[in-house]
Amino acid sequence: MRRPVRQPPPGVASPRLVLALLALMVTAPLVAQRPPPNGAGVVQPWSPGAPAASLTRTLPGAPAMPSLLLAPAPIVGAFWSTGNPGAVAFDVARSRARYGLGWRQEKGTYRRPLDPADSRAATLDFSAWQRVGEHGAAAGRVTAEQESLDPSSFAHLLDPYDSSPLVPTDSSTPAVRRVSARLEGVLGWRLGSWGVGAGLGYDVSDLLTEASKLPRIGRLANPAVSAGLVRRFRLADLTVGLVGRYYERIQEYRIIARGANGTGYPLIGLTEPSPLVITSISSFFRRIEQSARAYGLTLGGRVAGVSFAGYAADEHLREEQIHERQENPPVDTWVADGWSAGLAAQGRLPRVGALVTGQVRYAKLHGDARRLDLEGIVVRGRESALDLAGEVRWATPDSLWYLAAVVTTRHESRVQLDYVAELRSDIGSWLPGAAVEIARRVGPGTRVAFGAAYAGHYAASTMPNPTTKGPIYQLLIAPELSLDASQAQAVAAQATLVHRLRGATSAWVRVGYERLAPADTPGQSTLPLRPNGDRKGWSVSLGLVTN
Repeated sequence: MRRPVRQPPPGVASPRLVLALLALMVTAPLVAQRPPPNGAGVVQPWSPGAPAASLTRTLPGAPAMPSLLLAPAPIVGAFWSTGNPGAVAFDVARSRARYGLGWRQEKGTYRRPLDPADSRAATLDFSAWQRVGEHGAAAGRVTAEQESLDPSSFAHLLDPYDSSPLVPTDSSTPAVRRVSARLEGVLGWRLGSWGVGAGLGYDVSDLLTEASKLPRIGRLANPAVSAGLVRRFRLADLTVGLVGRYYERIQEYRIIARGANGTGYPLIGLTEPSPLVITSISSFFRRIEQSARAYGLTLGGRVAGVSFAGYAADEHLREEQIHERQENPPVDTWVADGWSAGLAAQGRLPRVGALVTGQVRYAKLHGDARRLDLEGIVVRGRESALDLAGEVRWATPDSLWYLAAVVTTRHESRVQLDYVAELRSDIGSWLPGAAVEIARRVGPGTRVAFGAAYAGHYAASTMPNPTTKGPIYQLLIAPELSLDASQAQAVAAQATLVHRLRGATSAWVRVGYERLAPADTPGQSTLPLRPNGDRKGWSVSLGLVTN
């Protein structure tokens, strides 16, 4: 008998930040945070709710710039690089807090069918870490966002392009308002050569239709917990540890017909979906329940002046998609197993004094989907992602000039086998990129920085000919495959101003711009149904930072 999922309580942040974080949760609008271009919602390596056995498919983009004035130099350690909360008391040596308000907009025709055509959002972000007593340390973060999508997309889900092939969609693209928040915190304690720690996180979401005869109503809850244990040895400051994470992600969506009929399209892999008519007496309902876990080993230390940290983790995810409100409802399922590993290293170049940081991460998963009305596996997926990154950061002896350069590349491989439609898609892509930022002190307590970034997207693919498929396949599936398999280029730029106010507190303001467009070359054939045009984004943010 299927047990009902209980709604969990909100997460708890680190002790000295609890009151501020909880007050912000009470007064701010709540929804699960999407990662905006300014980075306010980017998942941190130590986030208890970091995805497990799932690789989200994002639009190609330029790499993040080093952020010389608003972020400390990269820190390599068992907590910062692997996310083990048991190491937070060893890795956090000083306090820091950052408060930010921001606005962003994204729009353009070069997008996938389930991406919104026009997105505007106001964001609030607060993050901090600090020592707690003599033997403890804590880190916490809260983000909130109000996003307007007008028009929205055909998708209901917050992230319709994750690894799961089960995606509910419908024929309408109403203007919607999405209000969201994420609360997460970790607390660790040092007991001699041992370290213990735990983290809690909570995402919540509300989706409301602005004005439509087919209104969408949606909610999301995403509680998460993590725990870690480490042991430090004197030899090479070696830190060995165990870490585990668990989260539940519950999304519920409903479409009600008020004066107009609609059509729902439950996508499952590459099969042409059977349409579901939405009327005043037959609404469209979906409840998506995910549970995921990850556990593994972490390692950190320092040898010959080089700090390093690595991890390896086993991951598992199960998703059930419920079609009706009833006891023991029928479900479609997606079950994925995978593993991930990573290594980071950092050291200084002799004579020059530049700080050099490198990182490699790899993740792989395989999953099977089953439909409630068919026997056996209907869709099988195989995915992997490799990320390589390197950064060089340098300052002049008089600290007038600061310079940082980043080089990155990402390789993705995605294979999907649809046994119902007897179709296969196989896309492999590379996304090499580079970013540079230069900063200068221009007066007492004032610094400015300018940055630019570029990335190129290159892919090879095998996919069905969309011109021989059905209309919904051509509308909702083929354009995504064609975009993912096409060449594209992304550019970004940003400018930052920081001014010291009093003591260790500074005010800052930042403006940013980015653009994504196809990179057609002479002699290259354009894939059928590939989106055209470009996609642009603008952002403005400001706030305070204390060190």
